[in-house]
Amino acid sequence: MNPSIAMSPPLASITVQSNAPAGASTARQAEQRLRRSSYPAHRKVRCSFHEGVLTLRGRLPCYYLRQLACVLVSDVEGVEELKDCIEVSERR
Repeated sequence: MNPSIAMSPPLASITVQSNAPAGASTARQAEQRLRRSSYPAHRKVRCSFHEGVLTLRGRLPCYYLRQLACVLVSDVEGVEELKDCIEVSERR
C-alpha cells in the first residue's frame, strides 16, 4: 500500500503581506544598483518611488556620474518615469 501524500498549494497562490510601502521595494532595488556601482559616489544617491516615478536625490562630483546613475536605475521594474534631482558640485 502506498501512503497518500498531501500536496501543499502552489506558491503562486500564497499572498505575502509586507509592512513596507508599495514603492519601497522599487526604491530599494534602485539603491541596490547604485551601491553595486564601481563608483563610490553613487552610494550617496537616495531614491524614492511614488506612482511610477523614481526620484533620485543627492550630490555627485560630476555630470558623468549623474548621467550614469540615471542609466543604472532606468530599467528597474515598475519605473515609468525618472526624475533626476541630483546636484552636481564640481570641485575646482
